Amino acid sequence: MNIAVIGLGAFGRWFVERYLNQGFKVKVYDVDSRKIEELRLLKVVRCSNIKEAVEDVEYVIVAVPINAVCQVIEEASKHMISGTIIDISSLKKPVYDILKSLPERLNTVCIHPLFGPRTRTLENQKIALIPVRNSLEERKIVEVLMPGAGIVETTVEEHDKAMTYILSLTHLLSLIVVKTLKTVKDQRGLEKLAGSSFKHMCKMLDSTLTESLDTFTSILFYNTGTKELSTELLNEINEVDNLLSLQNYDRLREFIKRELKTYREIGFIKKILMESDQLEEV
Repeated sequence: MNIAVIGLGAFGRWFVERYLNQGFKVKVYDVDSRKIEELRLLKVVRCSNIKEAVEDVEYVIVAVPINAVCQVIEEASKHMISGTIIDISSLKKPVYDILKSLPERLNTVCIHPLFGPRTRTLENQKIALIPVRNSLEERKIVEVLMPGAGIVETTVEEHDKAMTYILSLTHLLSLIVVKTLKTVKDQRGLEKLAGSSFKHMCKMLDSTLTESLDTFTSILFYNTGTKELSTELLNEINEVDNLLSLQNYDRLREFIKRELKTYREIGFIKKILMESDQLEEV
Protein backbone atom coordinates (compact mmCIF):
# COMPACT_ATOMS: atom_id res chain seq x y z
CA MET A 1 0.00 0.00 0.00
CA ASN A 2 1.30 3.43 -0.97
CA ILE A 3 0.51 6.44 1.21
CA ALA A 4 1.47 10.11 0.99
CA VAL A 5 1.56 12.28 4.11
CA ILE A 6 1.48 16.01 3.44
CA GLY A 7 2.42 18.03 6.51
CA LEU A 8 5.04 16.79 8.94
CA GLY A 9 3.92 18.31 12.21
CA ALA A 10 3.28 16.13 15.23
CA PHE A 11 0.32 14.30 13.71
CA GLY A 12 1.87 14.02 10.28
CA ARG A 13 4.92 12.32 11.77
CA TRP A 14 2.63 10.07 13.80
CA PHE A 15 1.04 8.82 10.57
CA VAL A 16 4.43 8.42 8.89
CA GLU A 17 5.82 6.26 11.68
CA ARG A 18 2.60 4.25 11.98
CA TYR A 19 2.50 3.27 8.31
CA LEU A 20 6.23 2.68 8.02
CA ASN A 21 5.93 0.22 10.91
CA GLN A 22 3.18 -1.55 8.98
CA GLY A 23 5.43 -1.96 5.96
CA PHE A 24 3.74 0.60 3.72
CA LYS A 25 5.57 2.74 1.21
CA VAL A 26 5.31 6.29 2.56
CA LYS A 27 5.94 9.48 0.59
CA VAL A 28 6.27 12.73 2.54
CA TYR A 29 6.15 16.44 1.83
CA ASP A 30 6.14 19.63 3.87
CA VAL A 31 6.62 23.27 2.87
CA ASP A 32 9.35 23.36 5.52
CA SER A 33 12.20 21.40 3.97
CA ARG A 34 13.83 21.04 7.38
CA LYS A 35 10.98 18.78 8.50
CA ILE A 36 11.54 16.57 5.48
CA GLU A 37 15.25 16.44 6.23
CA GLU A 38 14.53 15.36 9.80
CA LEU A 39 13.15 12.10 8.38
CA ARG A 40 16.27 11.31 6.37
CA LEU A 41 17.05 8.28 8.54
CA LEU A 42 13.61 6.77 7.96
CA LYS A 43 12.73 4.73 4.90
CA VAL A 44 10.42 7.34 3.42
CA VAL A 45 10.31 8.84 -0.05
CA ARG A 46 11.11 12.50 0.47
CA CYS A 47 9.35 14.71 -2.07
CA SER A 48 10.08 18.27 -3.17
CA ASN A 49 6.48 19.27 -3.97
CA ILE A 50 2.86 18.15 -3.65
CA LYS A 51 2.67 16.85 -7.23
CA GLU A 52 5.58 14.49 -6.65
CA ALA A 53 4.12 13.33 -3.33
CA VAL A 54 0.64 12.39 -4.57
CA GLU A 55 1.57 10.65 -7.81
CA ASP A 56 0.91 6.90 -7.83
CA VAL A 57 -0.38 6.60 -4.27
CA GLU A 58 -3.63 5.12 -3.01
CA TYR A 59 -4.11 7.43 -0.05
CA VAL A 60 -3.13 11.03 0.61
CA ILE A 61 -3.31 12.16 4.22
CA VAL A 62 -3.45 15.93 4.56
CA ALA A 63 -2.06 16.86 7.99
CA VAL A 64 -1.53 20.60 7.69
CA PRO A 65 -2.94 23.46 9.81
CA ILE A 66 -6.51 24.55 9.08
CA ASN A 67 -5.39 27.78 7.43
CA ALA A 68 -3.59 25.78 4.72
CA VAL A 69 -5.72 22.65 4.34
CA CYS A 70 -8.08 23.86 1.58
CA GLN A 71 -5.24 25.04 -0.64
CA VAL A 72 -3.30 21.79 -0.13
CA ILE A 73 -6.31 19.59 -0.92
CA GLU A 74 -7.10 21.52 -4.08
CA GLU A 75 -3.48 21.34 -5.21
CA ALA A 76 -3.22 17.62 -4.47
CA SER A 77 -6.44 16.83 -6.33
CA LYS A 78 -5.10 18.40 -9.54
CA HIS A 79 -2.31 15.83 -9.72
CA MET A 80 -4.26 12.70 -8.74
CA ILE A 81 -5.80 10.43 -11.36
CA SER A 82 -7.45 8.30 -8.69
CA GLY A 83 -7.09 7.52 -4.99
CA THR A 84 -8.39 8.90 -1.72
CA ILE A 85 -7.77 12.26 -0.07
CA ILE A 86 -8.07 12.14 3.71
CA ASP A 87 -8.54 15.32 5.74
CA ILE A 88 -7.76 15.12 9.46
CA SER A 89 -8.21 18.75 10.46
CA SER A 90 -9.83 19.59 13.79
CA LEU A 91 -12.47 21.91 12.29
CA LYS A 92 -14.60 20.90 9.33
CA LYS A 93 -16.55 23.92 8.09
CA PRO A 94 -13.52 25.44 6.31
CA VAL A 95 -12.76 22.25 4.35
CA TYR A 96 -16.01 20.31 3.94
CA ASP A 97 -17.28 22.13 0.84
CA ILE A 98 -13.88 21.71 -0.81
CA LEU A 99 -14.03 17.95 -0.26
CA LYS A 100 -17.56 17.73 -1.69
CA SER A 101 -16.51 19.65 -4.80
CA LEU A 102 -13.60 17.37 -5.71
CA PRO A 103 -13.84 15.32 -8.93
CA GLU A 104 -15.79 12.07 -8.74
CA ARG A 105 -12.65 10.14 -9.70
CA LEU A 106 -11.30 10.82 -6.22
CA ASN A 107 -12.55 9.36 -2.96
CA THR A 108 -12.77 11.70 0.01
CA VAL A 109 -12.60 10.96 3.72
CA CYS A 110 -13.20 13.62 6.35
CA ILE A 111 -12.09 12.53 9.83
CA HIS A 112 -10.89 14.01 13.10
CA PRO A 113 -8.74 11.76 15.29
CA LEU A 114 -10.02 12.39 18.82
CA PHE A 115 -6.67 11.68 20.43
CA GLY A 116 -3.20 13.19 20.46
CA PRO A 117 -0.09 12.32 18.43
CA ARG A 118 1.48 10.71 21.49
CA THR A 119 -1.05 7.89 21.35
CA ARG A 120 0.63 4.50 21.05
CA THR A 121 -2.34 2.31 20.16
CA LEU A 122 -5.70 2.87 18.54
CA GLU A 123 -7.45 0.49 20.89
CA ASN A 124 -10.18 2.35 22.83
CA GLN A 125 -9.48 5.54 20.84
CA LYS A 126 -12.13 7.38 18.83
CA ILE A 127 -12.19 8.96 15.38
CA ALA A 128 -14.92 11.34 14.26
CA LEU A 129 -16.15 10.60 10.73
CA ILE A 130 -17.98 13.32 8.83
CA PRO A 131 -19.46 11.64 5.73
CA VAL A 132 -18.87 13.51 2.48
CA ARG A 133 -20.45 11.31 -0.19
CA ASN A 134 -20.87 7.72 0.96
CA SER A 135 -20.64 7.11 4.69
CA LEU A 136 -20.41 3.32 4.32
CA GLU A 137 -17.50 3.42 1.87
CA GLU A 138 -15.72 6.13 3.81
CA ARG A 139 -16.10 4.16 7.03
CA LYS A 140 -14.54 1.11 5.35
CA ILE A 141 -11.49 3.18 4.38
CA VAL A 142 -11.06 4.38 7.97
CA GLU A 143 -11.39 0.82 9.24
CA VAL A 144 -8.64 -0.32 6.86
CA LEU A 145 -6.22 2.48 7.67
CA MET A 146 -6.93 2.78 11.39
CA PRO A 147 -8.15 -0.60 12.64
CA GLY A 148 -9.13 -0.86 16.28
CA ALA A 149 -10.35 2.72 16.65
CA GLY A 150 -13.99 3.47 17.38
CA ILE A 151 -15.67 5.47 14.62
CA VAL A 152 -18.12 8.15 15.70
CA GLU A 153 -20.22 9.45 12.82
CA THR A 154 -21.32 13.07 13.04
CA THR A 155 -22.22 16.11 10.95
CA VAL A 156 -20.13 19.18 10.19
CA GLU A 157 -22.38 21.34 12.33
CA GLU A 158 -22.46 18.99 15.31
CA HIS A 159 -18.71 18.44 15.12
CA ASP A 160 -17.66 22.07 14.99
CA LYS A 161 -20.15 23.13 17.65
CA ALA A 162 -18.69 20.51 19.99
CA MET A 163 -15.16 21.68 19.13
CA THR A 164 -16.08 25.14 20.39
CA TYR A 165 -15.91 23.68 23.90
CA ILE A 166 -13.59 20.72 23.38
CA LEU A 167 -10.90 22.78 21.63
CA SER A 168 -11.61 26.52 21.75
CA LEU A 169 -12.41 26.52 25.47
CA THR A 170 -9.30 24.55 26.43
CA HIS A 171 -7.11 26.72 24.22
CA LEU A 172 -8.57 29.97 25.57
CA LEU A 173 -8.09 28.76 29.13
CA SER A 174 -4.52 27.71 28.35
CA LEU A 175 -3.69 31.21 27.11
CA ILE A 176 -5.18 32.80 30.21
CA VAL A 177 -3.46 30.39 32.60
CA VAL A 178 -0.01 30.67 31.03
CA LYS A 179 -0.23 34.48 30.96
CA THR A 180 -1.05 34.32 34.66
CA LEU A 181 1.69 31.84 35.53
CA LYS A 182 4.39 33.88 33.83
CA THR A 183 3.98 36.49 36.60
CA VAL A 184 4.86 33.97 39.32
CA LYS A 185 8.23 34.83 40.83
CA ASP A 186 8.68 31.75 43.03
CA GLN A 187 8.40 29.09 40.32
CA ARG A 188 10.41 26.60 42.35
CA GLY A 189 7.81 26.87 45.09
CA LEU A 190 5.06 25.82 42.66
CA GLU A 191 7.15 22.93 41.44
CA LYS A 192 7.87 21.81 44.99
CA LEU A 193 4.31 22.03 46.28
CA ALA A 194 2.23 21.16 43.19
CA GLY A 195 -0.62 18.78 43.94
CA SER A 196 -2.77 16.62 41.66
CA SER A 197 -5.16 19.40 40.57
CA PHE A 198 -2.32 21.70 39.53
CA LYS A 199 -0.58 18.84 37.72
CA HIS A 200 -3.74 18.08 35.75
CA MET A 201 -3.89 21.72 34.71
CA CYS A 202 -0.26 21.55 33.60
CA LYS A 203 -1.15 18.54 31.45
CA MET A 204 -3.81 20.62 29.72
CA LEU A 205 -1.25 23.35 29.08
CA ASP A 206 1.21 20.85 27.65
CA SER A 207 -1.38 19.26 25.37
CA THR A 208 -2.40 22.60 23.85
CA LEU A 209 0.62 24.90 24.03
CA THR A 210 2.97 22.41 22.39
CA GLU A 211 0.93 22.47 19.17
CA SER A 212 2.26 24.37 16.18
CA LEU A 213 1.60 28.10 16.13
CA ASP A 214 -0.67 27.87 13.08
CA THR A 215 -2.64 24.94 14.48
CA PHE A 216 -3.30 26.77 17.75
CA THR A 217 -4.23 30.02 16.00
CA SER A 218 -6.48 28.27 13.48
CA ILE A 219 -8.43 26.46 16.19
CA LEU A 220 -9.46 29.80 17.66
CA PHE A 221 -9.73 31.81 14.43
CA TYR A 222 -11.75 29.45 12.22
CA ASN A 223 -14.30 28.30 14.78
CA THR A 224 -17.24 30.69 14.50
CA GLY A 225 -18.23 30.01 18.11
CA THR A 226 -14.94 31.11 19.64
CA LYS A 227 -15.76 34.83 19.93
CA GLU A 228 -19.09 34.23 21.69
CA LEU A 229 -17.41 31.71 23.97
CA SER A 230 -14.62 34.16 24.79
CA THR A 231 -17.15 36.84 25.75
CA GLU A 232 -19.07 34.35 27.90
CA LEU A 233 -15.85 33.28 29.62
CA LEU A 234 -14.94 36.90 30.31
CA ASN A 235 -18.36 37.55 31.83
CA GLU A 236 -18.02 34.54 34.13
CA ILE A 237 -14.56 35.68 35.28
CA ASN A 238 -15.90 39.17 35.91
CA GLU A 239 -18.72 37.75 38.05
CA VAL A 240 -16.24 35.93 40.26
CA ASP A 241 -14.02 39.00 40.38
CA ASN A 242 -16.94 41.16 41.52
CA LEU A 243 -17.83 38.69 44.27
CA LEU A 244 -14.25 38.63 45.51
CA SER A 245 -14.21 42.43 45.53
CA LEU A 246 -17.19 42.48 47.90
CA GLN A 247 -15.15 40.70 50.58
CA ASN A 248 -18.30 38.87 51.63
CA TYR A 249 -17.65 35.24 52.58
CA ASP A 250 -21.32 34.21 52.67
CA ARG A 251 -22.08 35.68 49.22
CA LEU A 252 -19.07 33.92 47.75
CA ARG A 253 -20.02 30.68 49.49
CA GLU A 254 -23.55 30.79 48.08
CA PHE A 255 -22.20 31.38 44.59
CA ILE A 256 -19.82 28.41 44.84
CA LYS A 257 -22.58 26.25 46.34
CA ARG A 258 -24.78 27.02 43.33
CA GLU A 259 -22.03 26.21 40.84
CA LEU A 260 -21.13 22.97 42.63
CA LYS A 261 -24.77 21.94 42.25
CA THR A 262 -24.56 22.83 38.55
CA TYR A 263 -21.48 20.64 38.21
CA ARG A 264 -23.27 17.66 39.76
CA GLU A 265 -26.10 18.11 37.24
CA ILE A 266 -23.81 17.95 34.22
CA GLY A 267 -23.84 14.21 33.70
CA PHE A 268 -21.51 13.97 30.70
CA ILE A 269 -18.48 15.16 32.69
CA LYS A 270 -18.47 12.07 34.89
CA LYS A 271 -18.94 9.83 31.85
CA ILE A 272 -15.92 11.44 30.17
CA LEU A 273 -13.85 11.04 33.34
CA MET A 274 -14.79 7.37 33.59
CA GLU A 275 -13.75 6.87 29.97
CA SER A 276 -10.46 8.67 30.61
CA ASP A 277 -9.73 6.51 33.66
CA GLN A 278 -10.33 3.37 31.60
CA LEU A 279 -7.87 4.55 28.94
CA GLU A 280 -5.19 5.24 31.55
CA GLU A 281 -5.65 1.75 32.98
CA VAL A 282 -5.07 0.30 29.52
